Amino acid sequence: MDGSVAVIGLGNMGTVLARILLEHGYEVTVWNRTAAKARPLAEMGARVAADPARAVAAAPLTVVCIERYQQVTDVLAQAGGQEALDGRTIVNLTWGDAEEARSMDQWVIDQGARYLDGITLGYPSEMGTPASLVVYSGAREVYDAHEKVLSALGSSRYTGSNPGMANVLASASAAFHNIALAGFYEGLAYADGFGLEPRRIFEILDEVSLERCRSAFRRGIGHIEGNDYTTDQASIYIHYDVAPMGRAEMRRIGQQARLLSAFCDMVEPALAAGKAKLAPAAMYEDLRSDR
Repeated sequence: MDGSVAVIGLGNMGTVLARILLEHGYEVTVWNRTAAKARPLAEMGARVAADPARAVAAAPLTVVCIERYQQVTDVLAQAGGQEALDGRTIVNLTWGDAEEARSMDQWVIDQGARYLDGITLGYPSEMGTPASLVVYSGAREVYDAHEKVLSALGSSRYTGSNPGMANVLASASAAFHNIALAGFYEGLAYADGFGLEPRRIFEILDEVSLERCRSAFRRGIGHIEGNDYTTDQASIYIHYDVAPMGRAEMRRIGQQARLLSAFCDMVEPALAAGKAKLAPAAMYEDLRSDR
């Protein structure tokens, strides 16, 4: 039984997680509302449960990969609530907010089960490789008891006893990743207006800009931790100076420059407050004061 894992939810991510567990030699039972999605896994050796209750009953550990917390509650309630969950462990890989995670933690505990909240920080194609990261929060003893299984899914990191912490970290990561993606495509669209191919832009970014971002982030953390925003590198104003020009040029060719405009809106209060010569990390204090 210790080598048994149930996986509930077979979207793109859940399907990959179930496949990885099978490849690592675990006995895997799967359930999905649309049963057809389980067929490829069944061909690989997975057992297909007829309903959530039988999936949970099949293994001491159930990994849930469903879109929303309320849906997770509904499915687990459908599994039979306290009678079915008593003594089981639920690892929930659902995106949401910190309060939802804390509420889910309490609900699962009230059913007599143990709970761990988690978030996958990677695309399905990256799972099970060093390129992926799955962060977990909740009871340390639950994480320790199942660390071997969880590590099979990707690089695994425990982030603390507060069950909402995984979601906080994921949201912070998504803020960077999604805005970086949008900025990348905004830049590609601008370059296209001058006949510059997307791949040529990427080659330059890959060679220079990505490592420059890492260096800038490291410096920024140093400024924040030291509470000292003086710098002999590019200041807030230097970063800002080219943005209005780029925004005007984008608009001249008919592009809205949404992200460049947002960047200008974010930086201009710092400039107005006399922070032009400080490091870009000084924006952090302004953003904190927004709360």
